Amino acid sequence: MSIHTLPWTFEEIGTGKNKSLEVEFECHVSPGSPGSYWEPPEPAEVEFADVTIFELLSNAGPIEISPNLQHTLKEVAFVLAEHHREQLEESLLERIGDYEDAAREDYYDRKRDELRGC
Repeated sequence: MSIHTLPWTFEEIGTGKNKSLEVEFECHVSPGSPGSYWEPPEPAEVEFADVTIFELLSNAGPIEISPNLQHTLKEVAFVLAEHHREQLEESLLERIGDYEDAAREDYYDRKRDELRGC
């Protein structure tokens, strides 16, 4: 299981649909398996472990967040995360894949340089 962060902005929330909430989720990702001849592939599993609230905005500007509101906004963020789970998971897995691909390319570049004696 690996831990990753995912910044996200929920827009058009609230009774008048005129607010947005900027957050960052801490996600625990369990890698899936590619499968084999005898077993089907298993997708990666994402669990939203924690959320940090950065800003609550309305049309009039930023809204001050009191400690009581902070707790409520965290609950709202988790509910919104479940509602938009597919989009959040897709974005997170793309970020992880891009990071892993870049790390793999760096590794192979270093190995090629070592073989060349650079």
